[in-house]
Amino acid sequence: MTRWNPATGFLSSIGADVLWRSSRDLKILILLRFIRLLGYGGTTLVLALYLNALGFEDTQIGLFMTLTLVGDLAISFVLTYVGDRVGVRLTAVLGALLMTAGGIGFAYFENFWILLLASIVAVINPSANEIDPFKAIEESAIARLSTSHTCNDMFAWWSMLGMFGTAASNLLTGWLIDALQNIGMQKADCHRIVFLGYAGIGLVKLLCSLMLSSEVEQMPQKEHYTTPQSGILTPDEEASDDENAPLLSENTPGYGGVITDTETPESQAQVIAAAQEKRLFTPASFDFMWKLSLAMIFDFVGSGLAQISWMTYFFKREYDMPEGALGSATFTAGIISSVLNLASSPLSR
Repeated sequence: MTRWNPATGFLSSIGADVLWRSSRDLKILILLRFIRLLGYGGTTLVLALYLNALGFEDTQIGLFMTLTLVGDLAISFVLTYVGDRVGVRLTAVLGALLMTAGGIGFAYFENFWILLLASIVAVINPSANEIDPFKAIEESAIARLSTSHTCNDMFAWWSMLGMFGTAASNLLTGWLIDALQNIGMQKADCHRIVFLGYAGIGLVKLLCSLMLSSEVEQMPQKEHYTTPQSGILTPDEEASDDENAPLLSENTPGYGGVITDTETPESQAQVIAAAQEKRLFTPASFDFMWKLSLAMIFDFVGSGLAQISWMTYFFKREYDMPEGALGSATFTAGIISSVLNLASSPLSR
């Protein structure tokens, strides 16, 4: 009888084995989010402090952040709508180039409107959250490359490693600014170094984006798929399940019905693609989405009142806390959140 290994059981429960056996494209997609949030974390920590160092008043900083989020929302809506048609790889490359351009713009310009434009196109926002189209495009690609049995694990790791990137960036940025100030560099110049680092991270993201294969792209809707596109190679994980049946029409194969032995197992993404010529979103789907959206509104309102940029600005102005301490505090909170996020994988089962 095979002895149960606690370590192996734990790794399996958090989906580490699924991540290990995933395709190269899935690993790159997760890496892209880690890299992107590694850049977001540092700029979020210093955004309000940098604008204040440039001489902007609090009302101007608040207006800047509001306009940035509104602009990001508009761009995200457009690019998310056409993202799959444009292509995952092209969208990822475009996002990397915009990160680089925005970081350079913040480092070399001080005009309010130029900085606002750079903030919108480079998605430099005060919350370190992804208010951009790249998150939705990556989620779509991960869903296509995963099965209904492995999707939860992949998204748990995708989310956790992204949050870890933000936390690590907060820590590194805080201590970097302290070190630069100790050698006599002015505060605004220290912040410019952070934005140049953001531009450099954009170049790293560009290289990783170019490594994606054509498998991440959405398949033509009218083809019939018999070969699974899943990035996970275990055959018994390819079987469909019924848990998402209410979101699709009842006659969609694999959802709301039982797959017979003669049917070819299909991944969740392939079933969705095959059903796209029919009515994908049923009245039940819209009802569910409206309820979910209304529930999430209150969460985002609360998050907007406690954005990282404003919190660091408050502690710096009221208590003159060094950036290193601010980075360490946000790092600790981020690490706890990222680790707890892995609990979503076993709980979803």
